[in-house]
Amino acid sequence: MKILILGAKGMLGNYLTREFKNYELYACGKDDINITDKKEVSEKIVEIKPDFVINAAAYTDVDGAESNQKLAFDVNAEGVKNVAICCKKNDSVLVHVSTDYVFDGSRDAYDEDAKPKPINVYGKSKYAGEKYLKLINPPYYLVRASWLYGSNGKNFVYAILDLAKKQKEISVVNDQRGTPTYARDLAAAIRYIIEKKPGFGTYHRTNDGICTWFDFAEKIVELKKLNVKIKPMTNDKLDRVAKRPKSAVLLNTKLPKLRHWEEALKEFLSGVDEH
Repeated sequence: MKILILGAKGMLGNYLTREFKNYELYACGKDDINITDKKEVSEKIVEIKPDFVINAAAYTDVDGAESNQKLAFDVNAEGVKNVAICCKKNDSVLVHVSTDYVFDGSRDAYDEDAKPKPINVYGKSKYAGEKYLKLINPPYYLVRASWLYGSNGKNFVYAILDLAKKQKEISVVNDQRGTPTYARDLAAAIRYIIEKKPGFGTYHRTNDGICTWFDFAEKIVELKKLNVKIKPMTNDKLDRVAKRPKSAVLLNTKLPKLRHWEEALKEFLSGVDEH
C-alpha cells in the first residue's frame, strides 16, 4: 500500500512519517509538494499513484491568520480543494486533518455531526477546506483533533517549559476547555483508520478526558517537578489578536477511545521522542 504524506516536515507529519515507515511511503514537505499549486499536486499524485493521501499540511498560526487571511485560505482551503480534486481523479483515499477551531465554543462539547461555526480566520479557513472536501467528495476521512502537542514544533507544552525557566509564576487561562492531544497518538489513530477502514466520513480523534489550559499547565509542572506556581486567569485578560472558542471539546462517538491525556503527557515528558 502506497501512502503519501503532505506536510511531512511539520509536527504531526513527523510522527506520521514514523508511524508509516514500514509502508511504501512518500513523505513530502512543502518544498516537495506545494498544495497551493494545483498543477504540482496533480503531477505528483499521478506520478506516485498513492492508495492513501494524508493531508497534514496546514497554516496553523491562529493569531497570524488574522493579518494573513489570503495565505491561511490559500493553504487551508484552496490547498485542500486541489488535493481533493486530484485524489478523486486518481482513486486515492484522502485523510484530511482538521481542528476543533471550526466550532465557536458555545456548546460544552461537539460530536462529529455538529455544525461548524468558526469565530476566527484560522477556523474559517479550515472550515472552508472541510466544505471543499465534502463538495468534491473523494473517498475521504475527515479527522479533527484539538490542542495538539509533540516534538518538532511550537506548542503549549514547550511554551510552559520555556516560561518555567524564566519565571516563578505563570498565569494561564482557566476558562477555556479542551483535550490536549499528543501528536504521536493522533498519528497512531490515523494509522488505525487506514488499516481498519471504517466507513468514510468525519472522525474526532483526541486523547480522552477534558481540562482547561490552567489544568494542563499544572499537570506539566507537576510531572516535571518544577518549582513554578501556575496562576489562573481569564481569557479576556490576554491581549490576543484572534478569538478562541471557550470549549474545544471534541466528542468521539465512532471509534475506540484513545488513552487519557494525562497518561499521554506523562509519556511525552519522559523524553520518549528522543530515543
